[in-house]
Amino acid sequence: MSSQGSVFCILIFLTIYIAEAQSLLKADREEFVYEIRYGWIKIGEAQLMHQRRETTVSLDVLAYTTGIINWIARLKDSVHTEIDGKTFKPRYSFMNRSEGKYQRKQKDQFDFEKDTVYISVFETKAEKHERTISESYHLRDSTFDMLSSYMYLRSQPWEVFNQGDSVMLNMFYEDEYYPFGVEYVGLEDIDTEFGTKTCHKAYILFPISGTFPEKYMVKVWVSADERKLPLRVEAKMKFGKAICELIEIL
Repeated sequence: MSSQGSVFCILIFLTIYIAEAQSLLKADREEFVYEIRYGWIKIGEAQLMHQRRETTVSLDVLAYTTGIINWIARLKDSVHTEIDGKTFKPRYSFMNRSEGKYQRKQKDQFDFEKDTVYISVFETKAEKHERTISESYHLRDSTFDMLSSYMYLRSQPWEVFNQGDSVMLNMFYEDEYYPFGVEYVGLEDIDTEFGTKTCHKAYILFPISGTFPEKYMVKVWVSADERKLPLRVEAKMKFGKAICELIEIL
């Protein structure tokens, strides 16, 4: 994945903190809109829609570049996931990544009784090379997919965390496992589209990479109330920072 794609996806994924558990959902169906900026320049938007069912929560995320960025590095990613409303475990997910001339579509079917995840991938690269893959992987302990990872982390008792407390899990993404979690910092007041809000501040923990070569490069602010809305995400970059901020609740 390109560095631009990595940044964009990280910010997209973090918007999913909104849909934690059925008990926190204000309505059976809600939609949230985020603005994504690099410094002061708007580079895209992300939309999250959740729908509560009897035993599951259905999540749909759509994120895309806007304006002049479309001419430079056009990105459009979408994810759909069905998650167990009690255990936060994923049942099924579909991802569609479109980044320039690269496209990847992937379906994941999670069978926790057999400790197996079945994936089906269709991939197209710039040179028009296409490939289709069908594989299965063993589910490790504490395994979640991209969206359910955030569901699980948001279910943790943030209000009793102390500075330095952390929660880690295994996140299955594409065809690999990644250690993923949060480290709590403390309470902080921030200015938002909805006024000044008191928030839980935390670092997002994930493997060091070329895009994020240091440990504490991504921060999230979650409202310190019963809904725990993720109001802002900041990613420190080589030049400046990328920001994903909640701007509208529909």
